[in-house]
Amino acid sequence: MKKRLFLFCLAAAAVFMIFACSKTPEKFKVTIIEKFDSHCGSCALMNPIIAQVEKKYKGTVKIIKYDLGKPEDYEASKIYNIDRIPAFVFLDENGNEFFRNAGVMDLAQIENLLKQQGISVK
Repeated sequence: MKKRLFLFCLAAAAVFMIFACSKTPEKFKVTIIEKFDSHCGSCALMNPIIAQVEKKYKGTVKIIKYDLGKPEDYEASKIYNIDRIPAFVFLDENGNEFFRNAGVMDLAQIENLLKQQGISVK
């Protein structure tokens, strides 16, 4: 009985490993952390620009948004030590910060930063 249980567990572990390895997370060249508040006028100005970046660079650039109006987002965003909004933290493919901005940015500024990371401007 113990031998069958052991073999069953071994088989289950093998199936799990095969499944887990086939579901590797997608790696992005750049991740942009956006910290905003839905009641912030400057933040609202950034919405169409960020939407454009998401669309143009899908699969290459990931955008993670933290809405300070949501308690769970507020708590999670504290790790970035940002005290102004809108704010953006740019991370490279290894998760290292390479740029930070507090305030409104235009599309050209964002695309210039992406170009510096080897992402072709579309």
